[in-house]
Amino acid sequence: MAKARKIEAMQRGLQAMTPGERKAVAAAIRATAAAGLGTWPVSNIVIARGRAARKKQTDKRGDAKRRVLVGARLPRCIADRCSAAAAAADQSLYAWTRSAILAALDAAENTDYPKMGKPSVMYTQTGSNTVVDDEHLPIWD
Repeated sequence: MAKARKIEAMQRGLQAMTPGERKAVAAAIRATAAAGLGTWPVSNIVIARGRAARKKQTDKRGDAKRRVLVGARLPRCIADRCSAAAAAADQSLYAWTRSAILAALDAAENTDYPKMGKPSVMYTQTGSNTVVDDEHLPIWD
């Protein structure tokens, strides 16, 4: 990584950290430098923190355009039953819940959509509308 890019990446990482995390980084840099280990292990952690913060920000912008969370607060006993059913189907709880919602929609609408559900409108990063089949939406597992 070029020196200027590394400095920018470290600045992003430090900005994403809390004051307490920044103090811990400063202490870790002093300790590794005093031990003759250099500062690269700590700087790599700072850079990773910046990458994670940038990805979270990017995901937040994109998800708001493309997705809506449909969820329910359920009693623990029902949530446990859902988890057990998902495990029995060898699916994540998210994938199992998505399948259950689509099956319930098909039954309620009395339609015969393909297994993966009714085609949806997906907003791309550029904001244009693209009609895609749910099978190709990258929103599960």
